[in-house]
Amino acid sequence: MKRTINYDYIKLSAGALVIILAFLLAYIPRPPETPAESGIRNLAVLEDKSGLLTYAEVQERDRPFRAQPTSRMFEKHSASAFWMRFTISPSHLGPNFYLETEAGNLENFVVYFPDHPPVFSGKKIPAREVPVKARIWYTPIPDNLSESKPVYIRLQSNTILRIPLRVIPDTRVISKVSGEFFFFGIFFGAIIAVFFINLFSYAIVKNRIFLFYVLYLLSLLAYHFRVHGFLYYFGLPFSVYEAILWLSLAGLGIFMILFAQAFLGLPARYPRIHLILNVFIGLFLVQTLLGVAGNSLAANKIAYVTGMIVPIIIIATTAYDYFRGNREARYYLLAWCALFAGTLIWSLTAYVDSFVPTSYIFVVGSTIDSLLFTLAIFDLIKRELREKEMLVAREQYYIELASTDPLTNLYNRRFLEEEVRRIDQDQEPFTQNSMIMIDLDNFREVNERFGHMAGDAILIRISEAIQKRIKKSDIACRYGGDEFLLLLYNTLLPGARDIAEQVRQDIARMDLASETGEKFTITASIGVSECRAEDSFEGLFLRADHALLKAKRSGRNSIASL
Repeated sequence: MKRTINYDYIKLSAGALVIILAFLLAYIPRPPETPAESGIRNLAVLEDKSGLLTYAEVQERDRPFRAQPTSRMFEKHSASAFWMRFTISPSHLGPNFYLETEAGNLENFVVYFPDHPPVFSGKKIPAREVPVKARIWYTPIPDNLSESKPVYIRLQSNTILRIPLRVIPDTRVISKVSGEFFFFGIFFGAIIAVFFINLFSYAIVKNRIFLFYVLYLLSLLAYHFRVHGFLYYFGLPFSVYEAILWLSLAGLGIFMILFAQAFLGLPARYPRIHLILNVFIGLFLVQTLLGVAGNSLAANKIAYVTGMIVPIIIIATTAYDYFRGNREARYYLLAWCALFAGTLIWSLTAYVDSFVPTSYIFVVGSTIDSLLFTLAIFDLIKRELREKEMLVAREQYYIELASTDPLTNLYNRRFLEEEVRRIDQDQEPFTQNSMIMIDLDNFREVNERFGHMAGDAILIRISEAIQKRIKKSDIACRYGGDEFLLLLYNTLLPGARDIAEQVRQDIARMDLASETGEKFTITASIGVSECRAEDSFEGLFLRADHALLKAKRSGRNSIASL
């Protein structure tokens, strides 16, 4: 036990290390991208709180643009419109260059190249009108663009404005787009595979834990497809696109809570935690109603609260449960830590600028936690099956204990009576059956002369001899102290007499010895009867008993039949 628990600690420690590395990967400071690398120079940002400024107005000299130290813009959630102003390095001008705007969730933005018509883009623009079908935005740069004249971008969004700008050639666009599809395809494929594994498991096992987790995975896939821009290619209206975001986010929260309540048995074991999580289910519903109604800013504020507090509550409860002895919670705890880390990294982008796209970390974290949650479920199911097997084995043990003679391991008289009662209730035909009744000759004298231990040894050996001569479907029981009764199914009198004679000879040939080494033998008298038409167990039993008396009167160590 101690060694296994240590392995659990190693797993938990490894999970903690991975989480720390993920945070470092996202938020550790890195050298800024130089203009020579990004092709972007002199980036500045203007906040338009009214949202009414035009392209001509922002070009006025007195506009308070804020210079940016790098080629990236970062703004928290805001209802304001923002204007970006920059120039493009001469080395990045010419045919087949694209402006990369790495912000896949932008609803709409407009790129103003000097002396060229504005280029409209964003999620509200139909996908067929976008020049490059990709998860993020690629805007073709005019061939004759002047390096001295600034480019402007106007954007307004309910999402976080974390926007790195780059100018890249078309060959790199192709490689990046194909690479991203490959990356997301691998991890989405893994989540889809886990989804079907859990779906089939639910169809087989019918355990509601699988159902809650399947619904969670369905919500997770819908959420990822939405926030990473892949639903955009289906040409859905923007209102539907937004509704999917909030409905999938609600599904993530609600079904994960229901999953946790069922997995940890919260209603019975931790009722207060169960009640608190039910309150958060209500918050998820409020958040969804606000988001679908178009109040994204208020919905986002609730989402950050629910997305942070719910995982902490469940992780704390799971850790407490684990350290109280529920070892099946180890993968569940790891999964929640991975989910919380991915969610935290994803959510912190509202307040802290990250240097690696958190979408990648979030997708990888979601895939890892989906695999760990599946392991946790199967761990739980394995424990439940093990407990059921133990209960069945225990029940079977007590059934056998109640129906078996503890000395000989043959059935006892009680079992035989139950079997006869079952036959009568089921109205099974009792024909073509036979009965053998065995009584040891002078067994009391053997007990008195050689002791009860010798007598018990004789009974054990005789029971072994009997079991060798009958079929598995036949019933052999110790009916009394030294009396045995055999009920032979589908065996007529001649066959029964043959079995009786074999048993009689087996008993007579036994080499027996007392504890002092004194040799002796024992014999048996046997009565055999065959079931007659319209007969019953009582009739068969009485004739076998009379046949046994007849064998004893004839001098013992013999067989008689009626």
